[in-house]
Amino acid sequence: MSTGLALHEHEIGRALLLRADFQRGAHVHRVARIFIVVICAMALAGCVRTTRSSIISQTVDSKKVIKYKKYTRSKSRMRISALPLISQTANHQKVTEPNKFTERKSTTATPLPAASLLSPQPEPGCEFETGEPKIDERQKLDYERQCYRHAEMIVRSRLQLLQDSVDKTIGALNGTPTPLPAAPLLSPQPEPSCDLETTGSSGDERQKLDYERQCYRHAEMIVRSRLQLLQDSVDKTIDAVKRSERGGL
Repeated sequence: MSTGLALHEHEIGRALLLRADFQRGAHVHRVARIFIVVICAMALAGCVRTTRSSIISQTVDSKKVIKYKKYTRSKSRMRISALPLISQTANHQKVTEPNKFTERKSTTATPLPAASLLSPQPEPGCEFETGEPKIDERQKLDYERQCYRHAEMIVRSRLQLLQDSVDKTIGALNGTPTPLPAAPLLSPQPEPSCDLETTGSSGDERQKLDYERQCYRHAEMIVRSRLQLLQDSVDKTIDAVKRSERGGL
């Protein structure tokens, strides 16, 4: 009996130990599971936080990219739209500059000779006329000699004034295709050399007066003819200049 009781108590004690061991193992497993769950939760929270930060960062970056693309597109559109305006402005300036030059050129009148220099030169009236039946021939020759001499001086001075005025006109035209007087018509007219040396006798004096009278008469005719040719040529130049100025207005 005592042996069976002892065995029975031994079995009970062993069962209790096994139960205690099982309970401790179960508790350890429960704690381990809780620890694992906590770790997973922390890891999940970190992933979510990382993912959220990444999403926010990507969203911000994408917004920046979109804004930059919009700015770039708008800037390129502004450049493209500004190109025709710049081109039109440049072309307008190119057109305006010749117009301004034409306006300045048209408003600046070309200097032309005065009308008084272009009127015909009348022939000098140097023939000595008197109602007296008898007249000193020497006096007549001397009068006509002096008259032709002064007439030649007058027409030669007028020719010189016209030549000076034409020179200014030619300088203002500056090589434009305009008909101009011939160069020989613009050269200075030399003074005539009509003085005749004599011995001082009465016959020689009459011959001297007649020679000088004829010399100055012919000299005046030559200068007057040359003046007329220059006037005719200048008339053509003036007509061409006026047509050009009317066309430039």
